[in-house]
Amino acid sequence: MRYIPIDVPFSKKIGFCIFCGGPGTTRDHIVPEALGGRHTIANSSCEPCRDRLNREIDQPVLKRFLHAARLTYGVPRNRSRKPDKYLKLMVAPHEGGELEVLSLPLKFMPKRFMLPVFEGPYILENKTVNIQDPCILKNIFAHNILSESVYNTGGGCGLIPMIAVDDLILFMRMMAKSALTLAFLSLNKDEFEPIIMEFVNGNQHLSFLTGSMGMHDPQKNENKYYDLKIGYMGKYILASIQIFSHLKMPYYDFVVGIRKDYGI
Repeated sequence: MRYIPIDVPFSKKIGFCIFCGGPGTTRDHIVPEALGGRHTIANSSCEPCRDRLNREIDQPVLKRFLHAARLTYGVPRNRSRKPDKYLKLMVAPHEGGELEVLSLPLKFMPKRFMLPVFEGPYILENKTVNIQDPCILKNIFAHNILSESVYNTGGGCGLIPMIAVDDLILFMRMMAKSALTLAFLSLNKDEFEPIIMEFVNGNQHLSFLTGSMGMHDPQKNENKYYDLKIGYMGKYILASIQIFSHLKMPYYDFVVGIRKDYGI
């Protein structure tokens, strides 16, 4: 994988909706503003797509999946709100038992949240990733120690953290949405053919995920909340997204398009 040395601009006008191709009228953030996103892209989504994707993807992920992390780790937010006092985990009291919500006082517990990890990276051409297969969740602690837990949709035992399958899919769609937007912000539309819209728009086919997670070469990053990269892998354009970069979180790599100049 080879990364393109670019300076991601803070704004750019597109003129059409990058999700459906219709007239674009609004300004979008690449990374959601609730995760510290500052880079914007203007005239890049029509109002129906903007409202639908925000309602379907961003809001559920930010509220259910990353709510505690946003508050605990100080990501800027529009409204002042005190950090949560409790760490809430979905647990099964015994093997095969029903999931229950367990609230643990944060003052007595490590501050942590969970991100899915997929082995790779490699391009999954003509293949699918079954999100219901066991995958790895990284428990992210405040002192940057990563511990692994096996995610299993069939239930769990003890205090194994559980994340709903639908939330995992929505999380990957949100990251893919950011990756697609990054590609349009960083490249001209005549440089690549985008191929990731179907997944962003609701298809649960994950062929466009190349994997996660190795840590990329460290680079100077003035924005501590997220990091963005564009790269080449053969004929493919890759967009790499990292959230909570000030905690040294891993990157997600997505195949967002095909290079039009490849082989010329």
